[in-house]
Amino acid sequence: MDDHQQWRKRQKLLADFGEFALRNENLTDILTEACRLVGDALGTHRAKVLEIEKRTQSLFVRAGVGWDAGIVGNLRLPMRELTSETFSIEAGVPVTSRDVRIEARFELPAFLRAAGVVALANVPIFLPGGRPYGLLQVDSSNPRDFSQDDVEFLRTYSTILGPVIDRLNKMRALREAEERFRVIVEAAHDYAIFTTDAVDRIIDWLPGAEAVFGWTAEEAKGRSANMLFTPEDRARGEDVKEIETARREGAAPNVRWHVHKDGSRVFIEGSVTSVQAPDGQVHGFLKIGQDVTERRRNEERIRESETRLRAVIEGIPQLVWQAALDGSWIWSSPQWSDFTGLPTEQSLGFGWQEAVHPDDRPLALKAWSEAHEAGAFKTEYRIRHGHTDNYRWFAIRAAPVRDSASEILSWLGTSTDIDTLRRMQQRQEVMVTELQHRTRNLIAVVQSIAGQTMSTSRTMEQFRSQFNDRLAALARVQGAAVTLCPGTNYHRYTCAGGAGCLGCDRQNPRHDQRAQCAAAEFERSDPGTGAARAGD
Repeated sequence: MDDHQQWRKRQKLLADFGEFALRNENLTDILTEACRLVGDALGTHRAKVLEIEKRTQSLFVRAGVGWDAGIVGNLRLPMRELTSETFSIEAGVPVTSRDVRIEARFELPAFLRAAGVVALANVPIFLPGGRPYGLLQVDSSNPRDFSQDDVEFLRTYSTILGPVIDRLNKMRALREAEERFRVIVEAAHDYAIFTTDAVDRIIDWLPGAEAVFGWTAEEAKGRSANMLFTPEDRARGEDVKEIETARREGAAPNVRWHVHKDGSRVFIEGSVTSVQAPDGQVHGFLKIGQDVTERRRNEERIRESETRLRAVIEGIPQLVWQAALDGSWIWSSPQWSDFTGLPTEQSLGFGWQEAVHPDDRPLALKAWSEAHEAGAFKTEYRIRHGHTDNYRWFAIRAAPVRDSASEILSWLGTSTDIDTLRRMQQRQEVMVTELQHRTRNLIAVVQSIAGQTMSTSRTMEQFRSQFNDRLAALARVQGAAVTLCPGTNYHRYTCAGGAGCLGCDRQNPRHDQRAQCAAAEFERSDPGTGAARAGD
């Protein structure tokens, strides 16, 4: 065959391969056909494509013709520096060997030697951008001088193979991505995913959209996407605003109530993204939204509950507050600011201590240091009234707010005014002390009366008569001694022995006058006991 005929044959083989590659999308089939055509063109009937595997640093026999079973699709060759295959790839140049039996430059892989390979030609295959893919190798069982025309033909072939391989790899990656996307969107039934055209008519309606909104793909396709908007939103033009924002800015939020096929409402949190051509023209829109209806309704119920709780808290007389674990405040009620005059912002953290009496602040901090271990906060201290600058006593109580694991998250507390109660308790203590004193004195008087009466009585009958008379006189004296202190609402208890006044000034000038009157009354009732005066 002359050179011209050979050239025409090879041109035809290239054309045939190009047509085959256009009709076929299977990379293995295309590479196998490429090996067959190359082997026929060079008359070796044996060729292969080696693909670089970076992970294992090896060359994988991806396709080939003329090889025993178990080689193609299975064999991997280590990328060693002393092989012609590795050298050709790394140097980026064709490498030929007329007779590998006398080749001193490279080592021959064992499987080639076992297959009877004597001569070979390697041409690297590069993807667009100069990224190495692998090697096209033609093998001969006889010594052969591969001509320059042979090498150029193989270079042309590898140049065609590079873009074909790249296109098919990208197509495979795209199909895999599409399959992953399909699996994801079909499984995500709480996500509504659909696409619309440039005027917002529905084109694709995926299973999640049907699950969320109720319409089937047959019912939804071709309809305007504004069918999902509530009547009030359509009246305000929200559907048009959303699309125009996405058209102008590339995306728009879609967070609002939507309409289900059955007329119920569905709350969606999502977005609308414009689909643009390379020239920037909008071809349509991708809409993705999650059904968060239940969460939204729970949030609304929580807000309503919080509103009711706040109304209750702000309506009670106590000063209410919330604190972190260390006692620093994170919230206070209006009652606190109304009483102390401290704004909420100034009370947060440890600012609340400004309203606490300086002598009581260590007590408050000590109670906080013990609260976590005790599981409760309980103490009393004085708080300044902002309008009068007077301090009043408060009972401070707080309960822990716990999470599901019983860990304390914060403390909710109240401060209750107990100043009036404390003053009443103090007065009650004084009254009890005075009553105990009066009782002891009265018993002493009775004992004295009994002794004196016994010493002057000759018979038990005489003792009984005189003793009863004297007790009656003592009772009259005691009744006269318990009087209402002038100018007050407190009762005073007076006696000849100088008893004190309960609840008023003991030095009242009328105190002694009443005591003297009571003593005189006792003496008139029983002159014989002048030495035994009431209260002695």
